[in-house]
Amino acid sequence: MKILDLGCGTVKVRGAVGLDNVDIPGVDIVHDLLDFPYPIENKSFENIYLRQVIEHFYLNDFKNILNECFRILVSDGLL
Repeated sequence: MKILDLGCGTVKVRGAVGLDNVDIPGVDIVHDLLDFPYPIENKSFENIYLRQVIEHFYLNDFKNILNECFRILVSDGLL
């Protein structure tokens, strides 16, 4: 199962690919969550985690993040 942890920080979900905007241990892809599109292929992850992330963005920005999540999530995936 391919798992993506967006905004993972130093506490990444076990077995996940971590994406964050800082180059710290645990981050696999250094990329700003507001820079679209993410460097990830369409429909390439089965699970996407956004833990402790939502509260850091304005509502419109979060809508754009969700749209990007749906682009990279498989059709029966979990967000």
